[in-house]
Parts: sequence; structure tokens; C-alpha cells
Amino acid sequence: MCKIILHNGKIYTNDPENPTVEAIGIVNGVIEVLGSFEKVRKAIPGGRIVDLEGRIALPGLVDSHIHLNSLGSLAASLDLTKCNSIEELKLMVRRESENRGKGSWIIGRGWDQERLYEKRPPNRWDLDEATPSNPVLLVRVCGHVASVNSLALRIAGVSRETPDPPGGIIERDSNGEPTGVLYENAIMLIKRVIPPPSTEQLETMLSKAIEEGLKYGITLFGFPSATSSDMRALMNLKSKGLLKARVGVMYDLEYLDHLLRLGIRGGFGDGKLYILGVKTFLDGSLGGRTAYLREEYSDRPGWRGKLLLSTDELKYIVRKAHVSSIIVAFHAIGDGALQTLLSSIDNNTSSIVRIEHASVSPPDIIEKMRETMPMAIVVQPHFVISDWWIKDRIGERARWAYPFKTFIESGLVVAGSSDAPVEPVNPWKGMWAATSRSGPERITVEDAIKMYTINGGIAMGLAGYGMLVKGGYGDIIVVDEDPFKVEPNKLTSIKVKMTIVGGRMVYSNY
Repeated sequence: MCKIILHNGKIYTNDPENPTVEAIGIVNGVIEVLGSFEKVRKAIPGGRIVDLEGRIALPGLVDSHIHLNSLGSLAASLDLTKCNSIEELKLMVRRESENRGKGSWIIGRGWDQERLYEKRPPNRWDLDEATPSNPVLLVRVCGHVASVNSLALRIAGVSRETPDPPGGIIERDSNGEPTGVLYENAIMLIKRVIPPPSTEQLETMLSKAIEEGLKYGITLFGFPSATSSDMRALMNLKSKGLLKARVGVMYDLEYLDHLLRLGIRGGFGDGKLYILGVKTFLDGSLGGRTAYLREEYSDRPGWRGKLLLSTDELKYIVRKAHVSSIIVAFHAIGDGALQTLLSSIDNNTSSIVRIEHASVSPPDIIEKMRETMPMAIVVQPHFVISDWWIKDRIGERARWAYPFKTFIESGLVVAGSSDAPVEPVNPWKGMWAATSRSGPERITVEDAIKMYTINGGIAMGLAGYGMLVKGGYGDIIVVDEDPFKVEPNKLTSIKVKMTIVGGRMVYSNY
């Protein structure tokens, strides 16, 4: 029997009827008792006693949307986030080619044309100069645009005769030749020919990603766009006792019919590893100008982005999923994509719909959200920092970019996430971005923490998660400063000293 008692600190519970306690006792992963140290010690004799030494404890944090596979693979790929020019990027690729030798794939992620001196994506000719003998795939920071060299195109069989795939764009020059810049589903033309990692490699990648989150106090991860290989690796980790956190899996949409044929219902699994639902894309990103807007981009006249699913397709997906209470997470960034989605759901089906991002949400869109009440709006507050160019993209519409406060005041369930590796894993950076921004959409620290605890639990289909109450989840973090007392701009300095999942210490920096 696993028994643990935490005491001698300030324990925030997120329970309005009992907001702070002196001590808390957990038995076999479930909170057994809260109150004074004497009360808890008497109720759980023989429990392991952890002295908080005056520190702060609060419920474990939730990242409702984090790509564990992509995050875990970063160690084996080029980090391009700090590249300031295409020449610098080419140098990194050239050096990697020399280290790897001829023929092996070079994968990288993180470039952003807004940071590059040339103010454009790298193309096939740039990358051919860096290495003509290694296939190269370099993904933009958002994940919705990629650059490849000629060898990668040749291996994938992409030529001037190759049509744009459904939901994708192959950029072409004036002669119709692919430039090596691919948008949305066109990236899959390349990814499908890259040798996949083994199950053992996936286990290592996923473990590393989870351990990175544990350092910042994340105890529950929402894993979107997962594959059967990802799930197999997670199940292996769980059977070996190596799955240190809770993971709710959202398969790629292509798995929906498989789940339905098997009779799988939303929530299938246990409290450690479970199937939440499926995830799909309605549009792309603002950074890549593939998010679907109702009006043209301010910095690209005549272009509104790309809608990847029609209203009829959306209605069909939602109705199928509703039969088995399978959650559908819809990536929708532009107001055009959001309008299309919201016109496709009603009060009977909205309870199984999660909206991911909802980046451009003017008042009429928010009102429609309020009428239909999706189960959650999952946002990424750090986009406020990263998308510094937002007004160039959409002009005055930027007033309604990332309107967190208006969402909250409208009664919507707003959950926080990182979308890592798109944004930093650290949830304290997300809270800082949401509480320190200028303008009318700045939110309070209390609301920010709620986004990453209680509301995260709702978005992940675990009612009551994010609260420390009798019978609740024994997931707790210990931090060195009181987040409710520090200035919002100091939130990023908070250090997690201990992370507990199911009553077991899975990270410690005491």
C-alpha cells in the first residue's frame, strides 16, 4: 500500500469550500484526507511523511495539447528556432550532413521566415547547396509549412506532374516546378517516405518528453494526432511501470472508424492512459498564412488561407463520434475555420467537441461559442509572445486574437496548453504570457492557474481533476514561490521542487 503525507507548507486545493489546508494524505493514488497535520497523520498511520519546509503545494498542472512524439524527437533533429538567416540554416544542415554521411535523412524544426533575414521560407535550391546527397526536411515552427531539398522530393516522387494533395499545397515556381516549400497535408508526401522510429525508440522519445513536462509540474498530458505506434509505445511504458504521468490520447482522425468498429467509447482505458478521442485540422497557421480567414490576409491581398474540411464533412465527423461519446478536437485558428465549425455543431453534439487554438475569435464567433458551448476551448497563451507580427497578418482584427478574458467572461471553459514543440513546454511561461500581456485580454493569475488545472481536467475528460479533494486524484506539485503572491512577470521564475502523480514522487529537485 502506497501512503504519503505532505505537511508544513501552504497547500492550495482549488476547492472554493476549502481553499487551503495544512496537510494532505494520499493512499494508493487517491486523496484520503485533508486538514491539520495531526488529523492527517492519525488517519494514515505509517504513511511516508514529506516535510514541505514552508513551500507551496497545489494541484498538478495539465497541458491539454502537447505533441509528445514531436517533442521527444527533438534531440535527434536540428533545432532551428534561433536561426536568423537562411545562410545560417544552410550552415547547420551542411554540418549535419558531414556528421551523418551520405544518404541519411536530416530532419529539423523551428525556422520562422519572420526571424530570417531573407523574410522567406528556405527552398529546395537553398537546401541543395547545403547538401545534395542527404534528403532534408525542415519544418516551420508552427508545423504547418516545411522546406525540403531536391533529393527529398525525388525520393517522395514529387514532381511538376504531382497534383496538390487534398488539404495541401505544393508551392511551385513560374515554370510549375516544386520549390521545395510544402504546406499542410503536402508535408505528408515527404513524411510518409521517412523511415519511422522503432517501438523502442518511440518509448525513449515519449519518456523524454514526459520527463521534460514533469520538471515543470505537468501531471496530465493531452497527446493529439497520435498514431497506433505511439499508443503501442505508451502501453509498453505503462506495462513496464515507466509511464510517469497521465496521458489522454487523441488519435489522428483516420483512426475514428477503427475506434467505432471496435466499440471503443470516449475515456476507454484507466486513469493513467486512456483514449480521449480524435483530432483533426480545419486550417493551418497564421505564421504560415494557411489559417482560414473570413477576409483576406492584410499582408497577402486576395489570400484567405485554406479550409481543409467542408461543413458537410464536419457534420458527418461530429455525428459519427457523438454515437460513442468520442471527443473530437478540431484545430481551428482563423475566424473562417471557426465559423465553419460552429455552423456544423449544435447543442446536441457540442459536448464532444474541443476547439484547439481559436486564435482569431471576434465577438460574433464568441457569441456562437457561448450558444453552442463546446466542452472546452484549448488555447496556447505563449502565442501572444511568439506571434509578435500578428497585426501585420490580420490588421485591426488583431484586437480579437487570443481573446482569453472575453472567452472566460462569456462562460466558456478555457484550458491552457503549449502545443509543444511549437511553444515552450513550461506552463509557467504560458501563464506569464496570459497575465502579463498588454490590452483588454489580460487575465488574472487565478484564471491562468485554473486554465492549467481545473479547466485542463475538463478538456481532458477527467471531471474533478485539478482539485485536491477527498477521493480526488493524488497529483500534486510543490513549488518554491507562491504563484498567487508573486508579480505576474515573475511567474517564469517559479521552480517546481517536486511532482507527485498518483501519490508517487516522479520528479524531485529538493
